[in-house]
Amino acid sequence: MGLKERRDIAHLYGHTPRGVLFTLVEMRGGSSHTAGARLYSVVDGRSAGSVSAGWIEAELLQRADSAARTDAQMRIIRTAGAEAHLLAEPSDTPEVVALMEAVEATLQGELRSVVTVLPEAGISLLRFVMDERGDVLFASDLLETEDLVPMRRAARSSTHGAVHALAQRRIFVEHLEPAGSEQEIMNNTLHTEKR
Repeated sequence: MGLKERRDIAHLYGHTPRGVLFTLVEMRGGSSHTAGARLYSVVDGRSAGSVSAGWIEAELLQRADSAARTDAQMRIIRTAGAEAHLLAEPSDTPEVVALMEAVEATLQGELRSVVTVLPEAGISLLRFVMDERGDVLFASDLLETEDLVPMRRAARSSTHGAVHALAQRRIFVEHLEPAGSEQEIMNNTLHTEKR
């Protein structure tokens, strides 16, 4: 997810925190978007970010209202030659709040790693966020201390967008890179202060 998308999503979320956050976990075929691309949609129809070249967005925006009222879930959207695996999360959960705080931190020049236990039959979405030193900044209430060690290890040894099986769960690892230059950080600081 590029700097502009992160900034746009953070801005819309900051002004309208009730919506649904879609994250591209895996794409098979037909799109230049990579794992970790995001689309944030609010109930009045506004959205920020992108998870595809447009063909998925229309489908997601039609489903956004109902997705905002359910628990986090995986969705698969298929079209000719492509299949997108997306995580849909209502934005009023502690897990989304922590993720958005991580996105905001990257806009201020800080690295964040995010490990998400993907929701599946009988498994709820769980998440933990750590800084570049490996300090845990957030962990879902249902994560036990002994869960964090292998998740931290997976985060440290995985590339961005990796999906792994870990203790009979599927985890999605993201490394949210910081804004690159001092000028980008200054622009993001000014942008954040205007809100």
